[in-house]
Amino acid sequence: MHQEFLDCTKIHMISHTHWDREWYSSFEVYRARLLELIDSLLCILENEPDYESFQLDGQTSMIEDYLELRPEKRESLVRYITEGRLLPGPWYTQPDEFLASGESLIRNLMLGIKIGREFGRFMPIGYLPDSFGHISQMPQILKGFGIEWAFAGRGVKLESCSLKTRSFDWQSPDGSRVLTLSVGYGNGVSSTGLTKNAEEEAELVRNVVEKWGNGERARAIPLFHGSDHIQPRSGLQQLISETNGLFEDLHLVQSTLPAYFSEIAPERNRNVIEGELRDNRTGLLEGTLSTYMDVKIENASTETLLEHIAEPVSVMAWLKNAAYPSALLGQAWKYVLQNHAHDSICSCSVDEVNQDVLQRFRWAQDIGSVVVQNNLRYLANESEVPGSACGVETCLEVFNTLGRKRSDIVKAKIDFAPDIEVSDVRIFDSNGDEVQHQLLWKGQEDVFVTRRYITPRKPKVFRLKAAFIAKNVPAMGSAVYRVIPVTKDGWTELPGMVTSDTEKNRRSIASLPNKMENEYLRVLIQNDGTLTIISKEDGKVFEKQVFFEDGQEIGEVYNHAAPLNDHVKTNLGQPVAISLIENGPVYATYEIQTSIPGICSIKSYITLADTAKRVDIVSDVDNFTSGHRLRAVFPLGELSEYSFADGQFDTKKRLIKRYGIDKIAVEKLADCHPMESFVEVEGENRGMAILTKGLPEYEAHGEDETFLKITLIRSVKWGPYNIPVEGAQMQGKHRFEFSIFPHVKGIKASELYREAMSYKVSMPVVQSQDRAAERTGTTNLFNVETDDLILSAVKQSANGEALIVRLFNTSGSEVEGKLIFKYKKPTHSFIVDLNEENPVEIEHAKEGEIKFPVRGKGIITLKISF
Repeated sequence: MHQEFLDCTKIHMISHTHWDREWYSSFEVYRARLLELIDSLLCILENEPDYESFQLDGQTSMIEDYLELRPEKRESLVRYITEGRLLPGPWYTQPDEFLASGESLIRNLMLGIKIGREFGRFMPIGYLPDSFGHISQMPQILKGFGIEWAFAGRGVKLESCSLKTRSFDWQSPDGSRVLTLSVGYGNGVSSTGLTKNAEEEAELVRNVVEKWGNGERARAIPLFHGSDHIQPRSGLQQLISETNGLFEDLHLVQSTLPAYFSEIAPERNRNVIEGELRDNRTGLLEGTLSTYMDVKIENASTETLLEHIAEPVSVMAWLKNAAYPSALLGQAWKYVLQNHAHDSICSCSVDEVNQDVLQRFRWAQDIGSVVVQNNLRYLANESEVPGSACGVETCLEVFNTLGRKRSDIVKAKIDFAPDIEVSDVRIFDSNGDEVQHQLLWKGQEDVFVTRRYITPRKPKVFRLKAAFIAKNVPAMGSAVYRVIPVTKDGWTELPGMVTSDTEKNRRSIASLPNKMENEYLRVLIQNDGTLTIISKEDGKVFEKQVFFEDGQEIGEVYNHAAPLNDHVKTNLGQPVAISLIENGPVYATYEIQTSIPGICSIKSYITLADTAKRVDIVSDVDNFTSGHRLRAVFPLGELSEYSFADGQFDTKKRLIKRYGIDKIAVEKLADCHPMESFVEVEGENRGMAILTKGLPEYEAHGEDETFLKITLIRSVKWGPYNIPVEGAQMQGKHRFEFSIFPHVKGIKASELYREAMSYKVSMPVVQSQDRAAERTGTTNLFNVETDDLILSAVKQSANGEALIVRLFNTSGSEVEGKLIFKYKKPTHSFIVDLNEENPVEIEHAKEGEIKFPVRGKGIITLKISF
């Protein structure tokens, strides 16, 4: 052994376990093992007072899961956590960072820290040992909780770290930095687990030291004494003592990760690594972005429901004196965060785990839907029984839960008493102007009704389903529309109503065969089933939009792999059936049936709405087989150098990979990349974005022009440890939703975010029979006035005393944020950290107006009292 490694090197032995909540077995199977682990750990802590500390994998869900079956052990856990001999948190579960929204990551830390404090303390380290890569804004998120240190596993370029400490300064786009360590979390165990005696331990330590620092002497080295699901060892101090007897200048001590950070923190001139960490030479497991796509879709749907609909409507009702449903929302979030454990949301687990994950999402969606319904009924004064108060009129209240006014399609169910046959309706906005609508269906229907003071019942109603464009619905507010029934006797015109021109009402979006058109776009459906989209804004033509490409897949749940001679097929050249299934002044929809023989049949619904700048697509795929990858393809028509995709509080610019002689990459680049809601490319003269609902993987490439490819299905047969997984084959019927948004070159990131948010966040609508004539106005809680700021959260504060508004700056420059409150005027406003603490008061220059600086790419949280 070289002498330079033996000169006073301190080895910090960190006792821990890496605990996957579920993975190659179900949660309950893992919990049985968790009981054994914590039972034995508590026994060691009780009987060995010199046992320094044990790290609970940076999460607190382990405590909660254990105490559900061992509630009598709570006092012991409180004792040892308070003493620092057990280190939980700061996370609730160990998340995957790219598949959880930025808001979900914040809620994960909030819940983990809350539970940690209830038990005495939490470990103040952003511990992320096994996330499959790391997002660009993680340093800012951690700093927002007062956390200055991070531990990052996969995705880090090791040559960028300090050789002596394996550390670096990790910097977010806003400039936030955290001292970060990158070491394998199992470097203190052998291939067979924990060592059996001092001789084996000494050999293992020497191997670690010799590989450390590439020849440079280290002052201190961390040795992670534990790995996946390994239980603690008793008699550890004796093992350490015996092992030290075999060394001359190495000194082994049982330690903690915070103690190691404290030792290396004074080091100066560390390398700075900026942005996301996705070096795919580090076992990135990037194929998990596209495994079990149904799980990813349900995750995005649930996050959208809770973040952008359930919480905002709960705030609207709360500020009108309703009780805020904190317990229900808290439980829904807990189900989501349990699913965000990396092996759960990444779907690199056995079928039983993925079935449990889908069930938790269903539970969270059930809760979110009930919360929305209850609060909408409260806000709209909905009558007890649909159709029970059918007079001359009824009304619809449309809610906008985003930060700016918006216009979009609303599809409403309008109920009348069953004995009145309504042939149509007339709809009027708050100004009394008639609104064009499109009648979709009418007839008698049974409606299942449950109300607080009424036994469940199933009354008949006469129901109409209609679509209309709700225009300029106020931000964080609502607009009320009066609805007048048209019967065989006609309809009753009320004072103040202005009826629309009859001929204008007859205008349809699809006026010619296989063509749709509005003021922004012209869409032509070609004989091969692809779309030609013409932007009226700049005359650019986007051809061959939306064809489907399928290649062979020989990978598994972790990684995509294709054979060398992959035979790629498309639906081009296959028989196509095109039919117009919906048409009117509000929107038109064409159905296109196609297939890839032997692989799948595809039925796509192409929709253009009256005021839309995008083309919405729903594709129903019936997948016949396994071992393949299906993607939707969108040609830009020009060559692009970079792609831009949204992520967690950031838009990531990525170099586009070229094939052939002009390949750009010096090192190996990943083919596919993560996104949250959109990916955008720009050529010399044009730009195009693809918006999605829960499809998190894209590829951008091309030689003569750039193609965007969105993964729909990656069908594989093998899970962890080569366990067969039937669900990962994705056979059967699946629905995928995405949208094409052509735009002029140079579009701002904030505009892309707003279009993506409008696409994925619907405007809820509720019918109210009570006092319809009185409900003709609009309500508006507040407006986000700053163009570059995007609303991330609107919720009640954790202590229940104030309103929380969180925004992020999509630009790289500092901006002045401004909120204007309409419904209620704030009395006090504060900037707080992400844990809603450390308030700094904001002076109100004007009543109802709040101004505050937001640094470039910064996240800001406001706490507002009324």
